[in-house]
Amino acid sequence: MHWFPSLPPLLRARSSFDGEDCDVSALRRYQHRVLLWGGCLLSFAVVAGVVALVLLHASGFQTRRLEGLQRTHAAVEAHLVAADAAHQRMLNMAEYAWRHRPDSDAATRLAERQRYLAGGQRMIVSAGPESAPQMVLGVGTDTWPLARLDRYLTLAHSLSVIRRLSTPQGEPDTAASGFFFDPSHQFLVLGDGLTEQRLLAATGAGHRAGLFQHLQLLSSSSAAAAPGGDGALQIALVRHPVSAAPSIAVRLSAHDKGGAIGTFVTLEPTDRLVRVMTAADRGTSFVVTADGRVVAGTADAAGLPLPSAMRALRAGRQGEESVVAFRQGLRFYQALPVAGTDWLLVNTYCVGDIAHDGRRLYVVAAVLGGGLLLGLWTLLAWLHWRVFGPALARAARVYQGEQLSRSLIQLSPVGLCLIDRDEARPVLQNELMRHYAAAAERSGIPLYLQLVQLASEHESGAGVFQAPVEFELPVPANDTSPARQLLVGAVGATYQGRSVLLCALRDLSARVELEQQQAQARQAAEAASRAKGIFLATMSHEIRTPLHGILGHLELLGRSTLDEDQQARLRRINQSADSLLQIINDVLDFSRAEAGQLELEAETFEPITLLERVAVLFSPLAEAKGLVMDLSVDAAVPAQVEGPQARIEQVLRNLVSNAVKFTLSGRIALRVRVEVQDDALLLQIEVADSGIGLSPLQLERLFQPYVQADASIISRFGGSGLGLSLCRELCLRMGGQIHARSTPAVGSVFTFAVPVERVAGAAPRPLAGRSVVLASAAAGWSDELNRRLQAWGAHVQVIDDPALLAQHDVDVATPLVLFERGPARKLPALAEDGRCVVRVSADGPLRAQRRGSTWRVSCYSGESLLQALQAPARPGQRLLAIGQGLD
Repeated sequence: MHWFPSLPPLLRARSSFDGEDCDVSALRRYQHRVLLWGGCLLSFAVVAGVVALVLLHASGFQTRRLEGLQRTHAAVEAHLVAADAAHQRMLNMAEYAWRHRPDSDAATRLAERQRYLAGGQRMIVSAGPESAPQMVLGVGTDTWPLARLDRYLTLAHSLSVIRRLSTPQGEPDTAASGFFFDPSHQFLVLGDGLTEQRLLAATGAGHRAGLFQHLQLLSSSSAAAAPGGDGALQIALVRHPVSAAPSIAVRLSAHDKGGAIGTFVTLEPTDRLVRVMTAADRGTSFVVTADGRVVAGTADAAGLPLPSAMRALRAGRQGEESVVAFRQGLRFYQALPVAGTDWLLVNTYCVGDIAHDGRRLYVVAAVLGGGLLLGLWTLLAWLHWRVFGPALARAARVYQGEQLSRSLIQLSPVGLCLIDRDEARPVLQNELMRHYAAAAERSGIPLYLQLVQLASEHESGAGVFQAPVEFELPVPANDTSPARQLLVGAVGATYQGRSVLLCALRDLSARVELEQQQAQARQAAEAASRAKGIFLATMSHEIRTPLHGILGHLELLGRSTLDEDQQARLRRINQSADSLLQIINDVLDFSRAEAGQLELEAETFEPITLLERVAVLFSPLAEAKGLVMDLSVDAAVPAQVEGPQARIEQVLRNLVSNAVKFTLSGRIALRVRVEVQDDALLLQIEVADSGIGLSPLQLERLFQPYVQADASIISRFGGSGLGLSLCRELCLRMGGQIHARSTPAVGSVFTFAVPVERVAGAAPRPLAGRSVVLASAAAGWSDELNRRLQAWGAHVQVIDDPALLAQHDVDVATPLVLFERGPARKLPALAEDGRCVVRVSADGPLRAQRRGSTWRVSCYSGESLLQALQAPARPGQRLLAIGQGLD
């Protein structure tokens, strides 16, 4: 009768069994509904994805059209600026010719005047074979004062030269078609391509006076100056008087101190503007006047409601430089004002253009979307008939078996329980087991945890897991229960996907001790350490995202107009933001390195190019501190190798950055060489400086994370202490190593070596068969330049003192390379004979630049030196390359 009290809970538990039966019935009843709604949601997600893809493409198309509009706008304005410059040059030269007319004798002026009057106030003038012929016409000029007539005839002669000189060679001759009127509109000078006969035939004027009136009306059609202009240059869209083609008419008024000289009218075909627009963008764009007339366009404007669109676009303008967007039905318009005119550059496209552009994408999206929907519903049908139906049947059997098992547990005369190993809590137990657990709890013993731990210990001792084990468990006495010694039989099992322990307890007054605190504390500490690392990496990544935005806005702010104090503050902010970004990047890279997630990508590269690239990056900082930065590449280094170039450059940048930071005066040397070790090619890069140096104690902890050489480093130079630790991790990941040697107050040398593969193939020798004379007072640069020139195949003659160049017998046909440290000096007498000169300096351009007979290149760019040496020289000249070092 001792076990009968367990029967009422058993009877009460039957309601839970009924609930489990209800759960199975509910699953069976609602499975179809769940699959249906799930399928609908997933189908909606697929359709939404396709729609989002279409909208994304439409947005991208609109962005591309806007970029095309901006390119076309820049090209159109550049074309108009070039034409305006040509017109202004012609006007300036005409006014100059009017004020400084050439001296000619009276006989010459008389002969010109008589020829003009004898031709019926008509004459062809030309100042020479290089000048443009001009036709001079007059109406009523035979009554003019002779001095006035002679002066305008002299100006006509000057105009024949001015029209050729006003446009630079290689640019379209925007002044080739045009004419000149005096203020009284009685004296007319016609440009090349315009004659009296052609104009009379084209305009239908029966006589010269009618022709003058027609041209006068044509010149007055551009009387409205461009908005914001000063009235000196006026522009309009007109019809060409001969070809009737649309042309851009530009009217310029020439003045002298005594008043107006006359009016120049130039006619430029719109075809030139169309070619400029077509070259800039292949979209549909037009240049439209204020009244809706098309100046130029890349397509036929027929059928497009441009006048109404122009009114809407001008009404929506917010500023002179802002893009105006407008939609009219299914057609979209984008417009920008053309500077210096009242014209608008309009770009238009319709929905059909968007569909045509993305037709392939839409077909692929439709096929993929349809395939996904078909596959989805096929999968749901298969799940309904082949997975959920049988699973529900098996679940019903499991529920029934669990009901029987629980009944047996409740009726058992021993303490039975099923304990979750992971959580150390009972999954199933009978009333006797609850009684044991409560007594142990009052004695301060977590019974379930003890059972799991002791069973695991005995399983480990036996060397067989999930095997039956037996042990004793003592329970001390408490205020309500005596001491007990429990005999425990336990075996491991799996229940509902969890690892469980099945225990049977008999009361033998068991003994037990609890020893889990230390293990739990260790687990908590490890979890805290992992959480700290994850938190640090996560926060660094989250900080970097807004920091990029800050750097972008600082760059935009730097392009605005700021005074010197604001520029200085902005530079300090930029430096601080760059330092913070570098620290964050170091933290992220260090976290990836510790997690073994650092990516290494092998690629083919040139060691000398890598060295030059890093030197160019830090040479401005070194020059600002007055430091000398030297490069040295061993002759045995291959031209190309294969290895993780990005990570090698990252290590080199960190080392050079530290060298520049901790070196107050002196020099920094970058050296590269190779070493063969166990049939492996090692690329060794060395960074030496004359900085503050390190003590032996500081060298011992130099490569530890978040550790500086001493406490004063952070306050004096800044930094996070991660740079060198990250370098060590990177070198280890690349299969290499890094080490340092240093002397306090003398300097440091950091060397790292990584394995690379030699790339087969002969190095190019572009200077093979050529001789070069090298003069350098700096031994280091002399050796480096000598190595470069010999590697390119040149035969090199070395002169130690550039000041003694004149004393050496240098062949005129032999290029001369002269290298000097310090600022540029006057060339020696040997180089002052007009020969081509190439100056190589630390602040020189990365690409060779030529001014007259002088070249300038950077001493950190071997490609620039080779470019200068390979540049063609004029006949009878040789090439002179002069380099200036640092110091």
